[in-house]
Amino acid sequence: MSNNPQIPKKLFLDLCEYFLWKEHPEFFDILTDEITEALQTKVDKILDHIIFTEYKCNSTPQIREQARKQYLDRRGIEKNYRTESEARS
Repeated sequence: MSNNPQIPKKLFLDLCEYFLWKEHPEFFDILTDEITEALQTKVDKILDHIIFTEYKCNSTPQIREQARKQYLDRRGIEKNYRTESEARS
């Protein structure tokens, strides 16, 4: 994963408008909500990537299994659609 995560163009423009072009303060509340939501979505995606990488790349089976369960929980996969543990190859 890159150390420089990309953000959507709309989020970038909203951030620029919020911090650089303060001509319309009446829109700050709307922009604040949109920026907060977009940043939270990005943070969630980054965390999902970190956990998935831990699941796929860790050398310890216990840590891989723990990361797998955490990833599936974050993604909202119901327990009845999961296998008991990681498939062994």
